[in-house]
Amino acid sequence: MEHLVSDVKHIKEFLRKMQKYIFNKSIKGDKVNDVKDLEDVGEVAWGFISALYESYWDQLIADKNNFSFRHKVKA
Repeated sequence: MEHLVSDVKHIKEFLRKMQKYIFNKSIKGDKVNDVKDLEDVGEVAWGFISALYESYWDQLIADKNNFSFRHKVKA
């Protein structure tokens, strides 16, 4: 169980770092596909979101207002 808690902590930390990176990376609309360090990120991001849905994690409560992950994505 301790290993699982450690994994969850690392995933949470990694997602926060991803969020910070995305907010700090400005991309011009006409240059979207010219950002070399973002190659394949879209594919990995959709794979992550698909894993959430396929394992029904999208039904988990995602915030303190009791909204599910699915609801937040739809919004």
